[in-house]
Amino acid sequence: DAVLSSMHEVDGRQLKVDYHGGAGSNKQGGGGGGSNNALQALAPLLGALEQGGGGLGGGSFGGGGRKDHPADVLKVFVGGLADETTKETLDSHFGQYGIADSYIMRDGASGRSRGFGFVNFKDSDVLEMVLSQVHVVDGRQLNVDRHGGAGSNKQGG
Repeated sequence: DAVLSSMHEVDGRQLKVDYHGGAGSNKQGGGGGGSNNALQALAPLLGALEQGGGGLGGGSFGGGGRKDHPADVLKVFVGGLADETTKETLDSHFGQYGIADSYIMRDGASGRSRGFGFVNFKDSDVLEMVLSQVHVVDGRQLNVDRHGGAGSNKQGG
């Protein structure tokens, strides 16, 4: 119950923590209290995130979250990834331009790549250079655009 009674904030966003019944149900798990056990298991994770344990995106800077978050100013969307493309491959490719930290979005059930990810940069000049180039990784030409962009910054032209 300590988890439910505490305020939780991650990446500047307040989280609402409730029993699995949702919508403020506060039911203590029909079927043996499984929901309560799940909340107890989440308590250390929530505490670690609140103490700066990294963004939800897993990067060391500019993790996941809202598109209007200040860290997203230096973030690009990367689409068209091959199944075999890894974080290390993307970090190596975009690291040629400057400091880069990437993460690949994966299917929660299978763990397979969803074919896109994001790359965070620390320098706006590096970001602009990346947006002006065509990028080929693992034999695939990537679709690279500003995070949240609507195709307005296509690279290579």
